[in-house]
Amino acid sequence: MTRRRAGSLTAANAVVQGSDASVSEDWIEYFLSAETPNRDQLLDDVAAGSSSANRMNVEGFRMLAYDGDSARVDVAVRAAGSGNTVYASAVYDLVWEAGDWKLLPEDASNPLRLAEIPDAAGYIAWGE
Repeated sequence: MTRRRAGSLTAANAVVQGSDASVSEDWIEYFLSAETPNRDQLLDDVAAGSSSANRMNVEGFRMLAYDGDSARVDVAVRAAGSGNTVYASAVYDLVWEAGDWKLLPEDASNPLRLAEIPDAAGYIAWGE
């Protein structure tokens, strides 16, 4: 498997691991780059976060940038809960570190640049 493809798989896996309260704290500690500004604060924020009753599915992805040692992957997700469905985008800024892809946010105050989107049009569909 190429690093490029592995970057998109890593971003999708981050959605799954990050939305599961039983593993999210350990996952983000592993996944967050050692070079992340305010890393300890981000880890504390995850530990203090609340779990969600929403069900999330990865709908698709877009590789926004890739150079072999870094990648920017935009992941579209569909969240359903309380009778509502919402689509969102999360942008993962990844770096190759210690033999794996790690999250190195461009903006530590908004690490995933979450945004609501109307649908997953324009994304490469994620198969089940």
